[in-house]
Amino acid sequence: MWRELMDEGLTQQGFTERMIEVIGMADYDWILEAHGTEGTRPVGLMLARSFLAGRGIEPHADFFPWATARNKIETIATYLRDISKQYKIFVFVPENETGFWDRMKRYRVLMSGGHVADCYSTGEHARLFYTRGP
Repeated sequence: MWRELMDEGLTQQGFTERMIEVIGMADYDWILEAHGTEGTRPVGLMLARSFLAGRGIEPHADFFPWATARNKIETIATYLRDISKQYKIFVFVPENETGFWDRMKRYRVLMSGGHVADCYSTGEHARLFYTRGP
């Protein structure tokens, strides 16, 4: 999500400044961290928008190139378990990209809420997943 807002060829200083702007556009932001043999390191960025009068959030994760499949699964599962104690989480997923989120459903950190027709105003349908919330 945030990569689309970044310009190519930025200097490190330019990237930092633009990244601060991008993060400032989200209602919430988190750095996803994975634990490994050499300690903890960041593996992704989670940005979320708020709705339902602040009781619900819609997060979007973007992983760094070095994040492994295991990093992605573990950090998302942990994020969903921890943050759902404070907010009800809604995840809208294009119908052809639901495999990862179906796995989160099998781990019982998400539930399936059905299909959303024309979710993105492009004719593309999506599936809704959500947490029980606080």
